[in-house]
Amino acid sequence: MRHLQIHFSASLSARSCIRFARTLAGVMLFLILPVLLPATVNAGTPLIVDSEQDYPPFSTGMTDDTAGGFTVDLWKAVADEAGLPYILHVQPFHQVLSEFRAGKADVLINLAISDERRRFADFTVPHVIVNGAVFVRKNTRGISSEDDLAGKSVIVVNGDLAHDYAVTRGWEKQLVLVNTAAAGLQLLASGKHDAMLLSKLTGMQTLHTRRLSNLEALKFPAGFAQRFAFAVHKGEPELLGRLNEALAVTKSNGIYDALYLKWFGVYEVRELRLTDYLGTLITTLTLLVLGGGILFHRRQLERARAKNKYRDLYDQSPDMFVTADPITGNVIDCNQTLLDMTGYRRHSIVGQSALKLCNTGSRALARRTFEQFLATDDMPYLELQLRCRDDRIIAVVVSASTAFDDAVVAVTQHRLLHLVLHDITDRKHADEDRRIAATAFHSHEAMMITDAHFVILRVNWAFTEMTGYSDADILGKTPSILKSGRHDAAFFAAMHDSILRDGTWRGELWNRRKNGELYPAWMSITGVRGTDGRITHYVSAQSDITLRKAAEEEISHLAFFDALTELPNRRLLMERLRRALATSLRSTREGALMFIDLDNFKLLNDSLGHDKGDLLLQQVARRLSGCLRDSDTVARIGGDEFIVLLEELSEQSVAAALQAEGIGEKILATLNAPYDLDGHVHHSTPSIGVTLFGEHKDNAAELLKRADLAMYQAKAAGRNTLRFFDPKIQEQVTAHAKLEAELGQALLQDEFVLYYQAQVDRDRRLIGAEVLVRWQHPHRGIVPPVEFIPLAEQTGLIQQLGQWVLETACRQLIAWAGHPAMASLTIAVNVSACQFQRPDFVAQVLAVVARTGANPQLLKLEITESLLLTDVEDIINKMTALQAHGLSFSLDDFGTGYSSLSYLKRLPLDQLKIDRSFVRDVLSDPNDAAIVRTILALGHSLGLSVIAEGVETEAQCDFLAALDCHAYQGFLFSRPLPLGQFEALAARQEAGVAALE
Repeated sequence: MRHLQIHFSASLSARSCIRFARTLAGVMLFLILPVLLPATVNAGTPLIVDSEQDYPPFSTGMTDDTAGGFTVDLWKAVADEAGLPYILHVQPFHQVLSEFRAGKADVLINLAISDERRRFADFTVPHVIVNGAVFVRKNTRGISSEDDLAGKSVIVVNGDLAHDYAVTRGWEKQLVLVNTAAAGLQLLASGKHDAMLLSKLTGMQTLHTRRLSNLEALKFPAGFAQRFAFAVHKGEPELLGRLNEALAVTKSNGIYDALYLKWFGVYEVRELRLTDYLGTLITTLTLLVLGGGILFHRRQLERARAKNKYRDLYDQSPDMFVTADPITGNVIDCNQTLLDMTGYRRHSIVGQSALKLCNTGSRALARRTFEQFLATDDMPYLELQLRCRDDRIIAVVVSASTAFDDAVVAVTQHRLLHLVLHDITDRKHADEDRRIAATAFHSHEAMMITDAHFVILRVNWAFTEMTGYSDADILGKTPSILKSGRHDAAFFAAMHDSILRDGTWRGELWNRRKNGELYPAWMSITGVRGTDGRITHYVSAQSDITLRKAAEEEISHLAFFDALTELPNRRLLMERLRRALATSLRSTREGALMFIDLDNFKLLNDSLGHDKGDLLLQQVARRLSGCLRDSDTVARIGGDEFIVLLEELSEQSVAAALQAEGIGEKILATLNAPYDLDGHVHHSTPSIGVTLFGEHKDNAAELLKRADLAMYQAKAAGRNTLRFFDPKIQEQVTAHAKLEAELGQALLQDEFVLYYQAQVDRDRRLIGAEVLVRWQHPHRGIVPPVEFIPLAEQTGLIQQLGQWVLETACRQLIAWAGHPAMASLTIAVNVSACQFQRPDFVAQVLAVVARTGANPQLLKLEITESLLLTDVEDIINKMTALQAHGLSFSLDDFGTGYSSLSYLKRLPLDQLKIDRSFVRDVLSDPNDAAIVRTILALGHSLGLSVIAEGVETEAQCDFLAALDCHAYQGFLFSRPLPLGQFEALAARQEAGVAALE
């Protein structure tokens, strides 16, 4: 038989002569006091042995040969009972544990039971002993409880129970590891650290024997107590069974109790000074001499007390004890623990069959096992279920032994059956929970476990399958490795807040696989809280919902899109139309709805077949989509009927109608192009009905009816055309088309004329004029610019018209050069953004100036802020080039548009023009007054002249003059006048005949 390698922890050191003398005196006192004096120390008081070992009084001794202590002596008794040969090895605890896990030791004789250690070890049942922990501090430190240890330097013995407890509290970063309790306390006494956490019995023993008077113990951590047992490797049931049986025997035959009393039950903590040693020896000798007369009486008294003490230990044991008659099976005695746990009274158990304690399903097994044990003395591992008085079920593991009892052997002439029942209900539940958790963890759902700092501790195979990350890839990292980049920090902050607040989070997010592929996942995260309420771990479960998302998108696509053309269907159109109506009502911008029907489509289906009709519908859908802006919608609502939804048109109905008409004309031209229907050339035309919306709370269904009616009007008009539902709009559109045609003729027939509006300085002297173009229509008379300038910009005629205005103004400067009253007047010409954006604008202007011979210093170009919405760098370059030739620039309508100060300081301007909308209410609206003050102050600070337009009253002029306005323009001085009238006005001012009108 091989010798078991039995390891336990101890450290080596030398003893001094003084320590030896002190120990000898203590031992002599220990031997004589039980004889001479009544026992005054409770059974739970630990025996403090003068020792240098790691775990006194559990283990004492300097070497393998001299090893002793409670657990060592208990092991020797158990090994002897089990017939196990062994070799003891004395080593530091962390080394013992390491070698056991490496297979170099067979048994650990004093190991704390924990779930983590159950992974690599099995423990004897019943346990060996229960122990707690104690905090030790310097008595000068301000630490009153373990809560005060946050952030403090805490010493623990590497790998022991106290070390494990500190780790569960999250103190890893503040721990200082030592190999022995003695070394830790010595280090603490030196003042370099704050406290030490160590085993209660060991700590109190070492603290006393080390005589470290500047250290003191604190209360035990709440709820911190642990069971210790003999530990063997997983997968050795035979060895574990023999140890279980032998340990149960030692607990039932009194050996365990005797050892417990020897090492823990009769020692009183007391300090002995070196000066006390001689007195102690003298006192001991005196007691030996004087005590002989009462020795016999004292022994009898101690036997009675020991018997009572054994009974107390019997009743107070954490395990349930039953003594039964092996012949009848009736209960002779039981301890209080069994009564407390089952709820029965003693008289209802004693005298009854012990099998009645078992649940019905366990009785047959119990009977067979006990019969086998009584016949062979071989007690296998046995788990039973006890039924309590209130029908609760308790799971127990049973160990049995037989022994003669002096009180009954004369009567029964046979041995008694001693049973030890160890409650494993909690362990069974925990094992079941672990099995369920393990089964769930290895399910097809991807699982991940992290610590409280989100460091990944474990993932299952489903996680690896889903993400591509193996254990080696991801353990020790954080879940941020899965981030897709689609979610911002606020998303993850809200997730974390939900976990802290509710303990869980569920939702959809995007993750990234190891190969870089993004995937949608449905994830649930749950925080696991410890006994102190703090989160210790996070458990997440996620499932890949790529297929579900695809299915949802497919369902959504089928629900909202036409299967043939992939265009939105009627349902989606109506949703977008209702949204467009609400948006139009808020923004006051018009929208339009077009109803498009293909002419003679039925004839195509009847002649060439529906497959050719489907090809035509698909090509029409693509062409319609190509005609629209991104903000517009084209939908197929059935058959050959299409709807176009136009949004964000002009705020003015006429302008919006013109925009819709322009898009409609483009659609007509596009759909009139020939179609290739699988080799067959086909021509198709549409009829288009249009209705506008935006001014009123229009109804979506009503709008469709209007557009449908307008479409039938288009068919009635001969098809392949466009009609508006509103007759007035239709008339305006028709008039607009006519005006557009006449505008082109007006340039050819020289129907435009310039009007001049006076500009004066602060002394009301005429300094120039702004030219304003008018259209002298042969039938309508004078047409104001507001009617034809936008049309000219839409049609591109603004280029020709602007060129004409500029050249006419330059020729007028030449004409005035010969008249003293007019020679110094400037002319301001408005330049359209369309003109300015032309690449050759600078060349065109300089060519006109050169061709006419006008003085460029008298020519001022007025631009608007809308021009700044385009390429600002290009604008600055063009303005700089023209300024280099003497031209000046005025920024018109300042304050009503873009008004970017960053661009304003860069533009080579000469003048700011205050818009008439601010001047009109400058005396009644504080906001307008403030804006005017700001513009004038801005102009002064930038070195720009400022002119105010729209000045109509003397009060307005006085207000502006008080703010040092440089120039004025408005009806107070002159309305826009034809050339002759303006020249007459200038002559009168020069002659001083009359004031300006």
